[in-house]
Amino acid sequence: MILPSARMAILQSPTMLLFSIAAGLLTPALLQVHLYTLERVVQAGSIAALLMFCCWWILRSQWRKLLLLIGIYLAALSVQGARLITRIDEQIPTGLEGQTLAIRFVVESLPVVKARGDNRFVTQFYGRVTQLGSGEQNGRLLGKRLRLSWYATGQPVNLSPGENWQAKVRLRRPRGSVNPGGFDYQAWLLSRKISATGYVYSQAGVVQLEQRHEWPGKWGVQRARQTLARALFDNWASPQIGLLRALLIGDKSAITQDQWDVLRATGTVHLMAISGLHIGLMAAIGFAIGAGFARVLAVYRPAGVTWLAPVFANAFAFFYAALAGFEIPTQRACIMVFCFSLVAWRGRQVNFWLIYSFALIGVLAIDPFAPVSGGFWLSFAAVAVLGLGLLGRAPRDGAVFSLVKVQALLLVGMSIPLTLIGLPVPVLGAVANLVAVPVVSFVVVPALMLAGLMSITGFSGGDTLLNLALQAMQVLWSILSWLHATGSRVNELPVTPFQGGGMRVGIGVVALIFILAPRGSHLRLPGGALLLLFLFHRPPPLPLLRVTHLDVQQGLAVIIEAGDYTLVYDTGARYSPEFDMGDRVVAPYLAYVGRQQVDRVVISHRDNDHAGGFAGLSGAVSVASVLAGEPDQLPRTKHTPFPCEQGQHWQANRVEFEVVWPPSHFTDAKPNNHSCVLVVRYGSTVILIAGDIEQSAEADLLTAGILPSKISLLSVPHHGSKTSSSVQFVSQLDPEFAVISAGYNNRYGHPHKDISRRYSQQGARIFRTDLDGGISFSLQADGVYHIEGERHRRPRPWFD
Repeated sequence: MILPSARMAILQSPTMLLFSIAAGLLTPALLQVHLYTLERVVQAGSIAALLMFCCWWILRSQWRKLLLLIGIYLAALSVQGARLITRIDEQIPTGLEGQTLAIRFVVESLPVVKARGDNRFVTQFYGRVTQLGSGEQNGRLLGKRLRLSWYATGQPVNLSPGENWQAKVRLRRPRGSVNPGGFDYQAWLLSRKISATGYVYSQAGVVQLEQRHEWPGKWGVQRARQTLARALFDNWASPQIGLLRALLIGDKSAITQDQWDVLRATGTVHLMAISGLHIGLMAAIGFAIGAGFARVLAVYRPAGVTWLAPVFANAFAFFYAALAGFEIPTQRACIMVFCFSLVAWRGRQVNFWLIYSFALIGVLAIDPFAPVSGGFWLSFAAVAVLGLGLLGRAPRDGAVFSLVKVQALLLVGMSIPLTLIGLPVPVLGAVANLVAVPVVSFVVVPALMLAGLMSITGFSGGDTLLNLALQAMQVLWSILSWLHATGSRVNELPVTPFQGGGMRVGIGVVALIFILAPRGSHLRLPGGALLLLFLFHRPPPLPLLRVTHLDVQQGLAVIIEAGDYTLVYDTGARYSPEFDMGDRVVAPYLAYVGRQQVDRVVISHRDNDHAGGFAGLSGAVSVASVLAGEPDQLPRTKHTPFPCEQGQHWQANRVEFEVVWPPSHFTDAKPNNHSCVLVVRYGSTVILIAGDIEQSAEADLLTAGILPSKISLLSVPHHGSKTSSSVQFVSQLDPEFAVISAGYNNRYGHPHKDISRRYSQQGARIFRTDLDGGISFSLQADGVYHIEGERHRRPRPWFD
């Protein structure tokens, strides 16, 4: 029990005051509410905060400080909520979506060029609208920041930060796929103040405008990043150049998918981007250089110039962070460097958690969407783990011992936040980081920085230093690749995936505090027991039957879970060699629900929006067997697909699967009609997944008399196109629920309004992935089924 005097001391602590501000700033982005509810929360919070401050001013009781903390929390919540609403309102009006708009814009970011095959390229960049073209009077577009793609054939478009262009573009509001356990792309865009995404629509009318007279330093950082990238990396062909590029200028676009797989498996992702560790390293180098200058100058100025060391530390840290674009880990590190250097200059001691809370408030003040990012939680969790595990302990000699201790702390301590955000816990991480941290921090990064400085200043020797960094990275990469190849089977702990639950969060936090407590507290043993309970708790019961239509934009991906049996029907599209829906959407969902293997993948037919993601899925998840509507037309992979033919039948956990289309040796000029049509039955519950079949195939199915009637759930054929879903087909099936998988504002106009009306008139309740997100249909033990879209199950203010 806390004594009253101790309780009052806690309440009056400046750290507690700062943490109440941080908690208020954290809350709005974490609320699972609609936009109108957030607006009411902001209004109510403002009024409540005012009342708390009034009570604090009037009352003289011992709870006065508590009222102050609550008032500060509510005030911070209201301010941050209002900022969040303002950021959401900055999105372009829906009336501008899909229109061809003539605008003038300035390039604001480092352009990223990607090859798309067949001698085609895309240049992606951020641009800000500076002037509207003739005929466009909507002032809400002026000054907006856009994320644009510029497609070209033969050679990529050459852009530089600060250039002004005139072009015709087509835009859409920020929007992304919304699925259970998925990445929130819309929040990511809004955190970067993006009001719309789009592309340059036509080369006609594209004009590079005369350079405007602006403050020279406005685009200086971005131009420096581009200059360094061109001077240092364009003439090197090593696969590891992309890693060096990420370490020096924060551009990760050249890192391949295979390299990302190795980095994730070995727990070294944090090293391959400019992270807090590297910022701290550069600050330490700057501090040492500044201290050296101070000692020399002290001879001529006995009063001393102790301010030089912290100034150099901050200059080095902020310069390096600027090259990375000030991502969240670098923001946190720069704020902490500033606070620690200020304390060192003043010669005072300060509470570590006071500076930690300053950094937390600073990051949240810069970006109200920061709590949506997994990097935010991992960055601050890592610092908290090291603070709890190292501060106040008796130091021991030996750099090797200290490095081993740090990695052991991070392996144990980070297992909890990694599990909470749905990421695996890599056992190899501790071993890999024992090698990677010294190599990257003390060889690669310093060599890169010196090479960059020599390149900027015109001194020779930059290539030699870059070659040194490249050779060190190649040696390190061979070690990481070997660890990944030999230890893949034992790499990840068999941790039950986290799917929510406040009790488990509480157990994890208490376990972490107990494990990192001093040895004399005798809390480590119970902390270890709680950690095992957190990591290996009893998993949620397997569903009798769950059918999930994932939101894969314009495409189809359906996951069928029957007990421990998993079937994936279609995998979404492939958009580039680095991005497909199988790897980015389907595989994360399977990890979220704890599915380590797919028993069967059914590819309806060869179209990209159905089959494109299979390569990415099979590379991320173990696949036992594959059926395909057009097996000979699919891209070659390590799996040999078997033809999907009428009459195939199998059973898993009392759930029956039957292929009702196409017949063997079926011929048709349209690939859509080769789609594999699958019927799933569990008792009286009947589900039909129709792929892309059109009305001619529907007529053949009706003639054959093998279609079920009064089904529970229908995956509407061909995304609701008017070429499918004939009146007779809809009438025969008479579905209770009809799910349409289509992209938001897609160019095909799916679903067609007549088809939606047809299902509605039949009495079906319609769900759409573009409006509802991922749609989950689950059968309960009592025979009752439940269906819900992810956008409504877990709403966020920016979804509205």
